[in-house]
Amino acid sequence: MERNETDRVFHALADGRRRCVVELLHDHGTITLADLADEVVSRERDARLTEVPADAVRDAYLSLYHRHLPRLEAADVAAYDQERDAVRWLDTPASSLALTLLERTDAVAP
Repeated sequence: MERNETDRVFHALADGRRRCVVELLHDHGTITLADLADEVVSRERDARLTEVPADAVRDAYLSLYHRHLPRLEAADVAAYDQERDAVRWLDTPASSLALTLLERTDAVAP
């Protein structure tokens, strides 16, 4: 991996929500953006989805769509297919590096 690629991975992992997304995508492989938002908010609040306000899920959906997924795509860790509304894990050197860094730092919690 080139330095710029490594820098993009570090930048992507600099945010707790994106670290959570990396772990979830690695576990699921492919997931809808709506389901990803549900799971992210549940983890962040350490609560069942039924206990989470709908506006918190909506805000998470929007932040994933506009902010976090583009950074993960730029880092070559994830891909979002808007037509299918599916976010998928990419099996790349960048995603392998992201997992290694998360395992070493145990930094998945937002």
